[in-house]
Amino acid sequence: MDNILLMALRKEPARRYQSVEQFSEDIHRHLQARPVLARKDTPGYRAGKFIQRNRVATGAGVLVFVSLVGGLVATAWQAHRATVQKTRAERRFNDVRRLAHSVLFDYHDAIKGLPGATAVRERLVKDALIYLDSLTHEASSDPALQRELAAAYERVGDVRGEIYSASLGDMAGALDSYQKALQLREALVAADPRDVNNQRDLAESYTKIGSQLQDTAEAARGLEYLRKACALYRQLANGEPDNSEVFDYLARAHNELGVALLQWGDTAGALQNHNEALRIRKDLLAHQPGSELHRRHLAITYWDVGQALLLRGDINAALEANRTAMELSTALLAENPTSTRDRRRLAISYQTDGDCRALAGEIAGALDSYRKKLQLDERSLADDPVNAQARGDIAYSCARIGELLAIRGNYVEAFASEHKALELYEKLTADSPQDLHTRDQTSIVASMIAELCAKLGKRDEALVVCAKAVGLLKGLREDPANNLYKGLRAQAYLHLAAAHAELAASKKTATAQQQEDWCTARDLYQRSFDIWQDMQKRGVLTIENATKAEQVASEIAKCDAALAARE
Repeated sequence: MDNILLMALRKEPARRYQSVEQFSEDIHRHLQARPVLARKDTPGYRAGKFIQRNRVATGAGVLVFVSLVGGLVATAWQAHRATVQKTRAERRFNDVRRLAHSVLFDYHDAIKGLPGATAVRERLVKDALIYLDSLTHEASSDPALQRELAAAYERVGDVRGEIYSASLGDMAGALDSYQKALQLREALVAADPRDVNNQRDLAESYTKIGSQLQDTAEAARGLEYLRKACALYRQLANGEPDNSEVFDYLARAHNELGVALLQWGDTAGALQNHNEALRIRKDLLAHQPGSELHRRHLAITYWDVGQALLLRGDINAALEANRTAMELSTALLAENPTSTRDRRRLAISYQTDGDCRALAGEIAGALDSYRKKLQLDERSLADDPVNAQARGDIAYSCARIGELLAIRGNYVEAFASEHKALELYEKLTADSPQDLHTRDQTSIVASMIAELCAKLGKRDEALVVCAKAVGLLKGLREDPANNLYKGLRAQAYLHLAAAHAELAASKKTATAQQQEDWCTARDLYQRSFDIWQDMQKRGVLTIENATKAEQVASEIAKCDAALAARE
């Protein structure tokens, strides 16, 4: 208002209002809070007048503006904090992942072949799996992490109960871990069918599971997995003809399939697969003559070939193949004296040598070979006390030594050896009840002890052990197609029948009891005969058991004659 009055009173005409209307209009504009002529027109002045005219709206606008600015500032701060937290989380994720990878792949693999490593390996893989499990929620969108998790589960399975390797003997736990690895790898291949590394990992899962199932009630399903492994590795090898690692895995898959087929009585199929593995591994060694790996794997294949030839009845060829395996294993152990794997491979070559000599009637030579094997087995267990495989190896060696001693008529030493085997097998069976092979071996050893007790005149003890063996046999699931287990069961019935026949023939046995013993013996011989005859008709008897049906039929006739004489 002061500016209006000042302009109205100016002396200079040019600077005064030119008319009363202008003066009146400025007063009117002032009262309406509008810009006036008496005041210099500036953006700030106009803004001030606008705010005066619109106080409520402007206040609300200011509040909205302040809120927007505050929100932008808060959002920016939260985004900054989120970025910092994300960076920290990614750093932790990668740190944990690197730690798990180092523990699982570097440290574990570095000690795998050392004496006494089983317990430490168990701790390492379990710790690594804990690390990786903390990252599993990220795995579905991270193929690399899925691959690492699968590898982790596979290594846990190896330590728990991998067949033919140092482990804790938990076959069910091993199979569970292998199945988890398989599920991850199947998902990876489904997502990217052209990824060669994923396909190779999947083939490895097929091999692991296929081999693991052979000593369970699902052996037939295991065969299918092994066939799938061979097919997939062959496909990979055709696509990478210069990749020696793929060909080595292909050879291994053929070996595993051959071992499985041998259990089913398919000697021809077993030899076909072993010979294919032999061809591949000879070629690999020819290209890398100094390779320890290829020499070691070639020794395994020669041993597998020797086993198949032995069961076919070609003893000389079996001895020759096994001799090559023994020479390779001896040299490797000399180069790596602390290697548990090389020691075991030499031990099993002594086993095949002993079996060949026993089949040829060279009992003394067979005993010598098995005693050498036992020494190696015991050293392996002393180096690694939690190694279930080493306990199983000792049990088998003691059982075979007991059988050979019994053939020579040394029943006292045979009993001691078989008793040691039984204790070991019972512990293994308790630890891994789903392992059919170990349970069958336990029943055979128990039945052999029953026969030895009868021969030593220990009637009461013989009857107790007979009852134990029968109970073991009843607890086993029948698998009509698995000829290995059928043969083991038939052999157990044969020992039990012989025990009762021995008791029946004893002069110390009462007449009434003799009648019962002869009846029991005949029944058990008949069970054994039925199995041998069935296998004979199907043409799946090994050379060792080729005449078993005729031998058992002769024993049944003796029982019938003894029973008829008492009527």
